[in-house]
Amino acid sequence: MATARTGSDLSQIAASLGVSAATVSNALSGKGRVSAELAEKIRVTAAELGYTPSLTGRALRTGRTGVLGLVLPNIANPLFPQIAQAIEYAASNAGYGVLIADLARATSPCRRTPSTA
Repeated sequence: MATARTGSDLSQIAASLGVSAATVSNALSGKGRVSAELAEKIRVTAAELGYTPSLTGRALRTGRTGVLGLVLPNIANPLFPQIAQAIEYAASNAGYGVLIADLARATSPCRRTPSTA
């Protein structure tokens, strides 16, 4: 279940400073033409209001979620948990999360055995 984000959003920061949400976004991301003075005001206001970037919004904008998928044929095989642990460790060090799927429990057509005639 999704939980509501706490803190402010870009429109609240923009309203408090009398600028557009796009200007706030540009200032916080370091893109666009925003003066250094205004960018600093925006960063200070964002911190005061408890702004944290929306990971969902960022994923929608960039097309990147920061999550890798790992599909294993059977997690009960003693080799696969070690592989999964090594992948998760490397991914975590690189700033990614890992979502693991176990095909041994899947009920997809690729898991069906061919019928004999």
